[in-house]
Amino acid sequence: MDLSEPFIVCTGVRQGCLLYPMIFSLVIDWVMKTTLDTPREIQWTLRASWKT
Repeated sequence: MDLSEPFIVCTGVRQGCLLYPMIFSLVIDWVMKTTLDTPREIQWTLRASWKT
């Protein structure tokens, strides 16, 4: 089996980086605000299965 030569990856967020959770939160916040402000056939629901 022929494999390619190894290469260095210089982009992305390193594992354990504190920036990732902040970026993730900002993106999710933007997605939620966008979809809730202008409904486009997307419905967000919450199932509280822990409440009986």
